[in-house]
Amino acid sequence: MGLVVERATAGGVPPWVRFEHLARYRFAAGFARGRTVIDCACGDGTGADHFAAAGAVTVLAFDNDPDAVASAASRFGRDNLRFAVADATALPLGDSTADLYISLETIEHLPDATAFLREVVRVLRPGGTFVCSTPNRTVTYPGATLRTRPWNPFHVREYSEPEFVELLGRYFGRVELYGQNRQSGWYTRLAGWLGRRVSGMLAVRLNQVLKLPRFVVRRAGRHAVVPRAPGGHYEYLVAVCGEPKAPATVTP
Repeated sequence: MGLVVERATAGGVPPWVRFEHLARYRFAAGFARGRTVIDCACGDGTGADHFAAAGAVTVLAFDNDPDAVASAASRFGRDNLRFAVADATALPLGDSTADLYISLETIEHLPDATAFLREVVRVLRPGGTFVCSTPNRTVTYPGATLRTRPWNPFHVREYSEPEFVELLGRYFGRVELYGQNRQSGWYTRLAGWLGRRVSGMLAVRLNQVLKLPRFVVRRAGRHAVVPRAPGGHYEYLVAVCGEPKAPATVTP
């Protein structure tokens, strides 16, 4: 699957983006102990290293970028961590290989999300867990629809919370939703009004301006992944999915 790659590298992103990624890695690592883990779209390998350090039996880390895989393999040398080049829709693994499948900030990049999720279900064991995250379009591009091309040039589509839950529910019997970076009610209402009535990009720029104070306040803890509060809107959605459905029972 040929994709334009977006990377959260240490030198090329704002500090809060690194903290956001680290918070997601730490959250996902909490499920890794004693389990065989797949990290799909592993990027520079930092997340995979977190999962291996958290006590995974084995971490199988994949990315479609050979340079990223080579770099990650040279940086991280744990005995329970392996890196390889692979397509997210066709992993070089047998059926029912893993207990835990982690793929953070991936699904919004993929032209065929259904092929990706079918592959997730295929390689997970019957009692397996899928942890994934994605931007929440209600916050990142207010007023847009699922068919709107995201303002981020690296993304194919972005999901609202109901769309994300509905999609994952086709492949898993249990979907628990968490959030990251909760937005205030006044901001969510204002951004939504701007996106619908004026301009989606104006709402995007407002969100970017409101992030500028984070250059001064650099606290990793403010980006923690937390249980979703009723009625809350979060910049990123993080799902923990269980009870993978057999391929024959999946709704297209």
